[in-house]
Amino acid sequence: MIYRFYKNETGWFIDLPNYPLSKAHLAMVKGADILLNQLSENGNEIYAEISTQPIPDYTDVLDRVKKLGLSKGAIYKGNKIKINYKILEENNLWLCPVTLFVFWYYPKRIYYRILPSPPK
Repeated sequence: MIYRFYKNETGWFIDLPNYPLSKAHLAMVKGADILLNQLSENGNEIYAEISTQPIPDYTDVLDRVKKLGLSKGAIYKGNKIKINYKILEENNLWLCPVTLFVFWYYPKRIYYRILPSPPK
């Protein structure tokens, strides 16, 4: 699955046109925003192929550290990117329940590959 992430004046968001709740739920926060800044080299848009299975030439894999509950999200550890979010351990980030809209559960591992340009 290929997803677009974009940054506006309020922060980073995942582009999910069919998401049934408000856009505010799609915000990337608590370390995910830091990761997207690094991956985009402080740009304002990035496309990523995301899967629970290994992707050829994947950029990194996020390993689930802890499930916080169905409606509370999960903590993941990045392996290649430096994330230092003040309330989480180093290289950890929080993924909110929107993860359930994408995968239907909180995967043990999430592989991703950053695409050099938007898919055609």
